[in-house]
Amino acid sequence: MITPDSRTQAGSRAETAGFSLKRWWQRYRLPYFLLLPAVVIFVAIILYPALSTVWISFHKVQLTSVEEPFVGLKNYQIILSSSLLQKVITNSFVWTLSSIFFQFVIGFSTALILDRMSGVGNFLRGILLLPWVMPGIVIAFIWRLILSPDWGIANLFLMQIGAIHESVAWLARPSTAMTAVIVANVWKGFPFWMVTISAGLKGISSEIYDAAAVDGASGWRMIRYITLPLLRFPLFVTSTLAFIWTFNYFDLIFGMTRGGPLDATRTVPLYIYDTAFTSFRMGEASAGSVLLLIMMSVIIFIYARSMRVQGGQS
Repeated sequence: MITPDSRTQAGSRAETAGFSLKRWWQRYRLPYFLLLPAVVIFVAIILYPALSTVWISFHKVQLTSVEEPFVGLKNYQIILSSSLLQKVITNSFVWTLSSIFFQFVIGFSTALILDRMSGVGNFLRGILLLPWVMPGIVIAFIWRLILSPDWGIANLFLMQIGAIHESVAWLARPSTAMTAVIVANVWKGFPFWMVTISAGLKGISSEIYDAAAVDGASGWRMIRYITLPLLRFPLFVTSTLAFIWTFNYFDLIFGMTRGGPLDATRTVPLYIYDTAFTSFRMGEASAGSVLLLIMMSVIIFIYARSMRVQGGQS
């Protein structure tokens, strides 16, 4: 016989079962379901192309042929034995380290100056951020106009102050082309350092500087012994990202010099691009990409390890 109490108990058990099923779904299945779109995008955009690049690096793949025979490590041997490789790697490190150094110096100095300003500092910070958010190919076009030997304002300004006596083709000379592209990249990249350092400066208490001033510390000593040590982590993150981005940067140099003249500005990304889409040797280009990935991973690991050791961590 079904009583009101039995119906109530049955309803309570059904409600409890439904609640338990809902909790089980929310706890054990819903997180994976929400992560599924990100996993699909990661596999489609990053993992699959990366694995395809590794696969192609072991095969002779040319855009002019449908055959893709397995060649083992031959593509790697060709890349490593290239007479141009040493120059390309040297150019890449000169381009990367010089850009990062001057971006840091200008970005750090600008951040310190703007940090001492009140209302106008935020406005100037927003204006100075414009070069960083602009596409690299646009920056390349702007600097090609600035450095033009015919109507560029760089030559006009330098001749006005007496630094040069005739117009200079900055991008056509092997001796000046690398300097020109580095200057353009510094102009584009220093706002990123400025913003990250400015954010770090906001987290440093003014009481620390007041105490140092009472002890007679000068401005330079405050920067050396207070500001830089307390900005160690933001500087580490910024320098790591800047190194990765700059070393792999393609569009700015491509738009300004295309790696010339006489390979004076040809970096590893441009070398890989020319191998793939000028010489149509996709296998060798993929091998170069894999080697670039390995080299970048090793450099970043060594750099991160050295930062941990300097910080007293094991």
